[in-house]
Amino acid sequence: MVDRAAAPPLTKLGFRRDVRLFLFVLVSFLALLIILLIALMQMFAYDYEGATMQRWNSIADAGARELAGARDLDEAMLRARLMLDRYDVVRITVQRAGVTREVTAEASGNDIEVLRRASGNSSVTFTFDATRSRSRERLFRYSAAICFGAAVCGVLLLMFYLPRITRPIEVLLDQAMGVADRGANVADEAYLIETFRSTIDTMKRQEEELHRLHDLQKSRADDLERVTAALTRSLSSGFIAADADGCVVDINAAAREILHLDRNADFSRRSIREILGDTGFAGALEEAHATRAALARQEVTYGSGDAQLTIGVTTVPLLAPDGAYLGLLALFTDLTPIRKLESRVRDMEKLADIGEISAGVAHEFRNSLATILGYLRLAQRDVAPEEMRARVQRAEKEATSLGTVIDSLLRFARPMAIDAHRVELAELSRDVVSRLDPVAGDVRITVSGHAEAQADGALLGRAVENLVRNAVDAVRERGADGRIDIEVRPDPPTITVADNGPGLDDETATRLFVPFQSRKPNGLGLGLPLARKIVLLHGGEIRITGTPGAGARVTIELPG
Repeated sequence: MVDRAAAPPLTKLGFRRDVRLFLFVLVSFLALLIILLIALMQMFAYDYEGATMQRWNSIADAGARELAGARDLDEAMLRARLMLDRYDVVRITVQRAGVTREVTAEASGNDIEVLRRASGNSSVTFTFDATRSRSRERLFRYSAAICFGAAVCGVLLLMFYLPRITRPIEVLLDQAMGVADRGANVADEAYLIETFRSTIDTMKRQEEELHRLHDLQKSRADDLERVTAALTRSLSSGFIAADADGCVVDINAAAREILHLDRNADFSRRSIREILGDTGFAGALEEAHATRAALARQEVTYGSGDAQLTIGVTTVPLLAPDGAYLGLLALFTDLTPIRKLESRVRDMEKLADIGEISAGVAHEFRNSLATILGYLRLAQRDVAPEEMRARVQRAEKEATSLGTVIDSLLRFARPMAIDAHRVELAELSRDVVSRLDPVAGDVRITVSGHAEAQADGALLGRAVENLVRNAVDAVRERGADGRIDIEVRPDPPTITVADNGPGLDDETATRLFVPFQSRKPNGLGLGLPLARKIVLLHGGEIRITGTPGAGARVTIELPG
């Protein structure tokens, strides 16, 4: 047995040389075989041709002797015709005493061989059919040409395919160098076999490790599935999971209870609308699935009539690491009891506001009516006409004041319609300040900033005017140097009226928007409520803040 490790190492050049040597020997051996074959074929052809000529000469000699023995030309021609039938002679020509005659048989080709013989006073010409002989000669030539061409093609193919034969081994050697180190006296084939074997072993170990990791991941996935199932069962909120096609894959018990669905029905692989029907809830989930967008605490409706529910839903799209859409998760809660409670609270607040308004109106009416009745009773006494007239005038003044209260109340309660257009808020504030110059007196009012908003200029001006009037009264109540700053800001459009009056606390600030809650001795308490109503009609917000002894600040924020 040959020790492969003891053999000298093969380089790429040595490998190519060995392959070329082997193929050269192989091709040379085949070429030698072809040459020997051609030589044998040529020898056989020469032997066949010699044998044929010898036979033809024998026939010609025998025929000439036989024809010479004929008594006359006719007998000679009779014998010649018999010879045509016995031998492969296609023509015999006899010339005797100056007379030439011939007999001819049907020839199979154009190749002939002519032999002449003379005997006494006569001569005979034999014509043989050489078609078969010439065919064998041509066959030999064609075979020799084919063999020679095959040898040349083999050499050319060898030269062309030799690099392709050696290239894979060279590539394997290059790749093997990056996989394993090579010993000093290790042959190429042994190195490749060892590298291949070690690679197979490594792949087997890695396959076993992959199987182990797969089993581990499967176990973790099973644990996660059990935990997920437990979580979905334990959720007090409704849970719906849909796949990338929009079909429901899971819906928990809480969702079935909220939506009044069959607790035992199988809803898997059914569409959202098929399960939830033609409802706002189904539409919101389908839109979130189509747009792959997340919904955050969106309120939708489910059902109809008295059984209609208000659902608060949050959706989360599921995306793979490569960005592929996997499906949708939806968590939702039945907000119907909460909304009913909020509606009841709003109704109670409205009743409370109406009660406070009614109490304020009753207080104003009671005081004014008591004053009017008192003056009328005094007028019934026996007094001088001038004193009676004065008492009646006072009663009339009180009735006029009461009428003013009623007009203000009606103006506050009257429905309003806004005619919105682009309004420059700083310019609107300056117009209000110019109208209030006689009222403001020595109170300094400044307007700063710039902003535009879509608003009804007349109504918004009335609201700002009420705020500025209240600020002027507050500054005068303090008695110090009065200052009112009106600041206008964009984004969003905002008007802020700040004064340096006596200020107010948070509890008082929350009650000032309720009618008849004025702190002024002669105030009706309708200015701020009317301003709030106007701002709300514009879709904006109004806030009042302050600190006792440090002034108050009212902010109107309008939509952009």
